[in-house]
Amino acid sequence: METTTRTQRRYDHRLQSLVKTTGDISLAVREGVPRSTARGWLTRSNSEVVTLDVLELETERLAAELMQRHAMTLEEVKQAIEPLMDDE
Repeated sequence: METTTRTQRRYDHRLQSLVKTTGDISLAVREGVPRSTARGWLTRSNSEVVTLDVLELETERLAAELMQRHAMTLEEVKQAIEPLMDDE
């Protein structure tokens, strides 16, 4: 039996916000978003997005911000900032 891998598509958050604000899924459908996906945007709550201003913080302040926003464990914070420390 063959198994196929389904890739998760991502859509512009501004389009999602527009659909949520207007309640009009046809705006997304015209852009190629499946009707069921656009309908789901009307019922799901918004997830928090980390913005660029957070990414410009010093490493220590970024760790503090991540811990505050997400109540992360120290190990999770370490994993989140390790890529940033490689660039310094």
